[in-house]
Amino acid sequence: MTPRNPNPRRRARPSFALMAAARARPLAAQAQNLIWENQGMTNAFGINSGSTYNYNGATVTLTWQTNGTGLAIYSGYGSNFVTYQAGMEGGHMGHVLLGFDAAQEETSGPNNFLTFTLTFSVAQSNLAFSILDIDQGSWDDAVEVRYNGTNVRNNSSLWSFANTNASLRTVRTDDEGYFVGWEGTLSNAATNQNYGNLDINLTGIAVTSIQIRYWCADDGNSNPGAQKIGISDLYVTPEPPALLAALLLPVLLLLARRRLRR
Repeated sequence: MTPRNPNPRRRARPSFALMAAARARPLAAQAQNLIWENQGMTNAFGINSGSTYNYNGATVTLTWQTNGTGLAIYSGYGSNFVTYQAGMEGGHMGHVLLGFDAAQEETSGPNNFLTFTLTFSVAQSNLAFSILDIDQGSWDDAVEVRYNGTNVRNNSSLWSFANTNASLRTVRTDDEGYFVGWEGTLSNAATNQNYGNLDINLTGIAVTSIQIRYWCADDGNSNPGAQKIGISDLYVTPEPPALLAALLLPVLLLLARRRLRR
């Protein structure tokens, strides 16, 4: 009979990093994007103000309203000022469309505009989305974006143009004195082009609300044609390294204590 080894080798334990990663996977699995085409909406039908959706463990309430009497619904875009569109805008399939026919351009300030708001039941620190197809024709798309009341344009680390070629872009930072945001320039972007897209990435900021204000700026015609922009799906971005380390630190400390007790 083979004698039993009095000092058997202990089975190697997985490293702290691997154990922490394994325990962190359930957290990552909870991430939930808001994909508009999966919400059961009908193409070109209006979205009621007050509609709710699920995003990353929170309820998102979508509200909107118009200001002034100079905006009209344009039936070519759908049955209301805010609609679901199954087709493509800014190269993105399935989106929320903001659209109207303005009676006039706004020369001294936004008097006739559409306000679109997303309110989160739980603060979100990994939110990213795009505004689609900001451009110019007989109209001039004008957009201002705020999170928790703070203007996004004022922090260049939070936004970027989707297309890096400035000569192709149909969107630029505005040169108006009555708002701080972006407006259309040069031409009208095709629906399969990202030339007018604006990417917003609020990773690391606890966001409870997003407000988008939309109107026709003064580079449009005196009686501009119908205009529209799109809102992409809402995405959950990866945790920034510092935040991820903060989330993993309690796990690592717990594992270290358990190991010392053995």
